Amino acid sequence: MSREHPQTTVRLVEFADGTGPERAAEALVGELLAEDREPVVLHGPAGRQGLALVERGLGVLGSTGAGPAGDGAAEAAALGLDRDAVVLLVGGARGITARFAATLAAASRCRLELLGRTALPDGSETPAVAAARDRAALRAVLPRQGVPLADRRPHRLPAAGRT
Repeated sequence: MSREHPQTTVRLVEFADGTGPERAAEALVGELLAEDREPVVLHGPAGRQGLALVERGLGVLGSTGAGPAGDGAAEAAALGLDRDAVVLLVGGARGITARFAATLAAASRCRLELLGRTALPDGSETPAVAAARDRAALRAVLPRQGVPLADRRPHRLPAAGRT
C-alpha cells in the first residue's frame, strides 16, 4: 500500500496473547501518533518491536530454477515451501497472480492466503458459476449473470508519433 499511496501510512499491529483491550487501545493510539513508517509492529513482553527484512540468497536452484520442464516442486523445496508453509499473496488474484497461486499450490502444497481490495459477493455463488470449470466457461457465464467483462478483442493502435 505504501508504494501505491506514499502519503499514507499503513501498518499491521500485532499484540501478544493475553493483551487486554485497554492496553491494546492505548498501543493503537500510540501507533496512530508514531512518526516512523514501520509497516509491521509487534507489541509484546519486550515492548514495541519492528521487523527488519534481511536479504538472503536463495541458492542455485531457488534463483535459477530447474528449467521449463520442471513442475516447480524442486524450486519450492529449495525456498523452504512445504505443506507447513503459508504464503500471503496481495492483490491481483486474477491473471498472473492466479496462475502463480495455482502453480505454487501444486508444487509445494503450501497454504495460500489471498488479500485483496474487492469485497466478496453476498451469498453463495450460483449453480452456473459453480459449474464453470475453466476460464472460458466462467467468461461465458458471467455476462449472463450481469457481470460486465473487459473487452479483450484486439484493436488497432495509432502509429507511433501520432495521436
